[in-house]
Amino acid sequence: MEEKPVGALGVVAILALVILVFWFGVLAVFLARG
Repeated sequence: MEEKPVGALGVVAILALVILVFWFGVLAVFLARG
């Protein structure tokens, strides 16, 4: 595979995905606790 200048965009996408998953986890725990 040839290298493409998508590194920064990929990092931002992964970061956004991690934050989304993190927030979903926090919400799930918050709702589970009542």
